[in-house]
Amino acid sequence: MNQTSSYQQGFTLVELMIASALGIFLMGAIIQVFNQSRATVTLNQSVNEIQDRGRTLLNHLAFNIKQRGYQGCLPPMSLNVDNVDAIDWANEASVTPLAAVLADMPYAMTSLLAYEVNNAGTFAPVPATTDMQNLQNGDLDRTPRPNSDIIHVEYGDRRSVTLFSEMNTELSSIEIEGNPLGFSVGDLIMIGDCTGADIVEITSMATSGGGITTIEHAAGLNRNARLSKPYDTTARVRKFNYFTYFVADSERETVTGDTIYSLYRADHQENLVELSDGIEFLQMSYKQESAQGVQDMTADDINFDPMKVTGLELGLLITGHKNVLMNNDSKLYRLPGAIIGPNQRADYGRNKLLKTPFRTHVDIKNRA
Repeated sequence: MNQTSSYQQGFTLVELMIASALGIFLMGAIIQVFNQSRATVTLNQSVNEIQDRGRTLLNHLAFNIKQRGYQGCLPPMSLNVDNVDAIDWANEASVTPLAAVLADMPYAMTSLLAYEVNNAGTFAPVPATTDMQNLQNGDLDRTPRPNSDIIHVEYGDRRSVTLFSEMNTELSSIEIEGNPLGFSVGDLIMIGDCTGADIVEITSMATSGGGITTIEHAAGLNRNARLSKPYDTTARVRKFNYFTYFVADSERETVTGDTIYSLYRADHQENLVELSDGIEFLQMSYKQESAQGVQDMTADDINFDPMKVTGLELGLLITGHKNVLMNNDSKLYRLPGAIIGPNQRADYGRNKLLKTPFRTHVDIKNRA
């Protein structure tokens, strides 16, 4: 009987080596494509995140700056830009800042303030108000970044409520129905009508069983408890906003040890709010009226006068949170009034973080 023998032949060593080489090659290609895809996704995420922050912050800053000097139905001051120094403030100042934390000067003179910070951390122009002096001296929790800018705005909020009852005297309490705007002790408020207004700090509050809120404006936190006049029920009460914006060291670092800078906002009580991190610089240039027409200048210009400013160019340099660049960044970035980068007065740390400049124009129409 014949038996059929079967014969099996496996892969040779050469074939195995070739197959292994092809597998390694394909695996390397797949890994490279995966890494490139992941890097592209990370880069796109960084771009989108920076774009979102940039648009949000520009909108926030532009909105608040545009409100500069708003004072309800009071007409803007008649301002001759060629004769600002000769203004008769006794007759022109229709808003009286009585709150002790505010400068004892006409509201129009402080509703917009701007400063350049030099390498030594000194402000230009020299600050005339106590809060700006405190900020320059490092008395707040954060110190403004050198070679970045500072802007300060004051304005009455657009939302307001009417008086519930007429004031009998200048020392009378301020009464409103309920508390729809969320006033609290320590807030600054503006009370006024179409002929005058006062800015006071709330020293105490109480709400009756009938829902009437009584607001006191005692001396101490106010230079004077006596308002400029007793207001009737046509007067309106609104929050008074008092904001200073600047960039400072957040006292945090990235995973690679780079300093994280943030945009901060300080209020009249020197409370700080960190609006966003990853903000390298805040820069501005100003449109100022003059007898020669509109001039562009920065706050450290000897001729700079914020009362004559009708608009400004606002810029931010924003950085991402992740290393997405192949090499350390060394580009020059142009912002209003400044070039930022190597061999410039304003520079940033060398790293692989993506950076993007943002800028916008802001018209300023309100004048106290």
